[in-house]
Amino acid sequence: MADSALVAGIVFVAVLLQATIFASLDVLGGTPDVLLLALLGIALLRGAITGAVAGFFGGLLLDIVSLDTLGVT
Repeated sequence: MADSALVAGIVFVAVLLQATIFASLDVLGGTPDVLLLALLGIALLRGAITGAVAGFFGGLLLDIVSLDTLGVT
């Protein structure tokens, strides 16, 4: 249970950082993708299934936060 809460917390913080701080940061014409790095770490450390589930919910949460059409970002 603590493992799931830790993964959810990491994904939530990564989405918040991605949507607030790193959204306005411009590096060589693009924005850094913090969620991708967090999900890569989760998948490597916790396994493919945990990484896939975290990626699904992280992407869904990022779409909800961005206020665009779901599935576009």
